Amino acid sequence: MTGRRPSEYDDVNDDASIGGLTAEFADVDGVRTRYYAEGSGDPLVLLHGGTWSGFASANTWARNVERLAERFRVIAPDRLGNGMTDNPASAEAFVFDSEVTHMESFLETLGVESYHLCGQSRGGGLAARLAVRSPESVDTLTIVNSATLAPEAAGYERRRERLHAGKPDDPDSATYLEDTFRHFEETLSYSAGHVTDEYVRAGAYMRRRSKAMETAAVLGSDPTEPYWQRETPETDRWHRSLRESMWETNRRIVVDGALTMPTLLYWGSDDPTMPLRSGTALYDMIAQHAPDVRLYAANNAGHHPYREHPTDFEDAVRTFVGTFDQ
Repeated sequence: MTGRRPSEYDDVNDDASIGGLTAEFADVDGVRTRYYAEGSGDPLVLLHGGTWSGFASANTWARNVERLAERFRVIAPDRLGNGMTDNPASAEAFVFDSEVTHMESFLETLGVESYHLCGQSRGGGLAARLAVRSPESVDTLTIVNSATLAPEAAGYERRRERLHAGKPDDPDSATYLEDTFRHFEETLSYSAGHVTDEYVRAGAYMRRRSKAMETAAVLGSDPTEPYWQRETPETDRWHRSLRESMWETNRRIVVDGALTMPTLLYWGSDDPTMPLRSGTALYDMIAQHAPDVRLYAANNAGHHPYREHPTDFEDAVRTFVGTFDQ
């Protein structure tokens, strides 16, 4: 299920790769999965955030891959149903456990047995789920601004609503997808210089492909709208699956002390959706049982601090991993 190429995006690479990176594809239990792989050191798996759509993809890590690859074998996949990776096989499979199973199978397909793991936003929730299910495989864990995993701070829904204030409202506009993607990326940022035309065009291209259109049809709405406001059987199933999985993950962390590996929380202190106090609450939750937990607050950075301050993020990850990789 590769989807047709939208003709109006002739300036975008067929595989939607950006930043001079070369995308690869793997067959993961019949799911065509796009990923970036660079470097030859210890595996470092980067899991992007976002939810079922073409907009969300491993392209978010494009500013970080090259330098991290000087130290690691960097592997950055598009999650199931995101970016250029195929959708689940059925409408009923649009659940969080499908993402977990797909990612475990993806790593098995690539022959990755032990690795450093980093996830941002929803990818942080996925990373934590993988870590509590297979702690022996995860050497270190890095979580970046994850509302999926961190305890919610007061006013969360109000902050999420602000993301949609001023959102482009003309779906018939020739640049609607680009304008919408740019709006969200810039609104989530402290400084928007990282939101380049190349990045935006590739995101819009992936969102315009037939695969992403199928995603919108399954979920019963346009994913540029607030997904948490949709009320369909499909979205109810998805939200329930996410809540149940995160509840079980948090239980494993708090009750069982399942996150025993060194853990770094790298947090953009100016995230308009997940303030720093959510990061400190997550730190307190994990630190009850885990002896090696660090919280790094990145000043003047929003929801994507690794994009706004790539060198700072890369240095933090390399230093953190180096501390425990003896």
